[in-house]
Amino acid sequence: MRKVLLTALFPFLFSCRTPDPAPEPVSDPVKTPAPAVAAAPRLDPLRMIPLLDQCPRDSTPCKPINDMDQALRAMPRDERFALLKQLLNHSSAPVQSYALTRLYPHRHRTDLLPRLEELMSASTDAAVLKMAATLLLLQDTGQAATAFCRHFGNLPREVKQSMIWALRMNYAHLPLPFLESLKEDPVPLVRAAALEIEAVHLTDLEALSECIRQLRPEAGSCALAIARTSNARAREVLEVLAAHFEDLARTQKRLVRIPPELATAVELLHGQKRMDKAAATELLVRLLGNRRLEDEIRAQAALSLGVVGGREALPVLSRHRKDSRKKVGYAARRAMYFLEREPE
Repeated sequence: MRKVLLTALFPFLFSCRTPDPAPEPVSDPVKTPAPAVAAAPRLDPLRMIPLLDQCPRDSTPCKPINDMDQALRAMPRDERFALLKQLLNHSSAPVQSYALTRLYPHRHRTDLLPRLEELMSASTDAAVLKMAATLLLLQDTGQAATAFCRHFGNLPREVKQSMIWALRMNYAHLPLPFLESLKEDPVPLVRAAALEIEAVHLTDLEALSECIRQLRPEAGSCALAIARTSNARAREVLEVLAAHFEDLARTQKRLVRIPPELATAVELLHGQKRMDKAAATELLVRLLGNRRLEDEIRAQAALSLGVVGGREALPVLSRHRKDSRKKVGYAARRAMYFLEREPE
């Protein structure tokens, strides 16, 4: 009876249920405009010039230099060049050095030449002289080449040495008599660079080879120059030189001095795939094992053998790790240390 009553009342109960209230319309929030951000004030390069003196000369990050660079980037190219050229007249060497460094993109501007010559004649700051001479060298015009040749001989030793790489890479427009005169320069690195340039021009390595045989002060640079040239006889020349010094070791009572760069040159030739592993390893093992040679060449041979021979050189290096010559034993142990750290 109860089931019958409930069944009869269900439709009535559902028909009397109040409907759910309709959801209130959601109004879009009013979009408030973002507060206006004041534009950063434009940096005035003229006000920052005196601050450049506060920055160190060793390329350490410095806020005045960063601000000055930002101000220069915001200027048109011609205005930037005019300002940098004006800075060359500044009395401060750091400011002049900064301007010369930033003038590299404008190095082909011929109107820069007179001011560069003035700096070469008047300045005594090494950084200023180096940058001014480099810009003259890179200008690649007859007038700039003449100016470079005229001032190069008067540069300080450290400036000449710092310019060797730039000179080796940008000598094609320099007059031949000037390049010939570099072989008599008092700086050994300059003489070695002159011989390397001659070897490239004449495709003849005899001058570099003679430089090593005579053990001139620039002999080490001459050995590296042989490895840098593209001459196909580079391997043969190094092997002949090694044999020459080994012959001397058999006849001389004193230890024979060989520039350690000779072993480095063998390593470089192997890295360039111009000397196979077996030949390079055999030559370095001979140099390392010859006790009639000075310690420097034997020590460098041990280090280069570790690079060239890899783990296969460990037995040879192990025989020399307790060499009575401390420098040789240390080099052998150091080469073994790096080889044993490498994953197999």
